[in-house]
Amino acid sequence: MSSTIDHAISKLHLFKGVKNQSGSALNKFCAWKTSPTGFLKLNVDGAIFHHLHKAGVGSVLRGQEGKVLMAASKGEREVANPETIEFLAVLRGLQFVLFMGISHLVLESDCLLVVSQLNDAESITLSPWGSIISDIRRLLLAFSDVIICHVID
Repeated sequence: MSSTIDHAISKLHLFKGVKNQSGSALNKFCAWKTSPTGFLKLNVDGAIFHHLHKAGVGSVLRGQEGKVLMAASKGEREVANPETIEFLAVLRGLQFVLFMGISHLVLESDCLLVVSQLNDAESITLSPWGSIISDIRRLLLAFSDVIICHVID
């Protein structure tokens, strides 16, 4: 519980520091980057709520100009570590947009491990997340072109 409070306080201090900066610095810090022409952007994230014994995932699909086209969230069972819920966030996000007829997709995650594993087509999926990675890779085949990017939260 104290680590959650410490984390919240550190985020508050970060927010106050950014809020007090000049507008140009704030815009650089918070700027949304457009996707390449013809691509939609799917941003996914996961969260664990240990005190509630729950976890959740969310995804936001945006168009070329940044307009939100769809957003979704889903509760999940509690998982053992943050990486698992981040991989699940990617899986659920792709399941969410799979039947929308999207051919060109930018997939964003703030988990560098997820992005690295998914971008390494040669990696063997013997990790604890191997079955989830295999499921994700199968879903990725449904798209003509996918760019997987790491974003900083």
